Amino acid sequence: MEAGSIGEAAFGACWYPVVVEAVQADGRLAVEFLGYKQKEVLDQSGVRKLKLKASLGTADVVPGFKCEVYYAGDGSWHVGSVESVTDHGYIVLFEAAGTREVRRSLNRSL
Repeated sequence: MEAGSIGEAAFGACWYPVVVEAVQADGRLAVEFLGYKQKEVLDQSGVRKLKLKASLGTADVVPGFKCEVYYAGDGSWHVGSVESVTDHGYIVLFEAAGTREVRRSLNRSL
């Protein structure tokens, strides 16, 4: 992965969205956990690229936009709505769980 890449990093037993801020000389990745503002330096084995289909266009995605978002933690699609747009993507409210997550892209509209 390279600086600016969006992926997921293992933290405990779950995977969380990250942005790669830098690749260090030893090959480890300096990442920021999106939505948490926590930064870590991780081995590349603990970071994976997101496997997503084509993204929706940004012109149509505004606060209140209803979507389905793929969550790699459980391998399922979940209904959500965009709360706001950030420098790193979208803050999505997962309706059933009542949790929020920053997503770089959205893949399904409702």
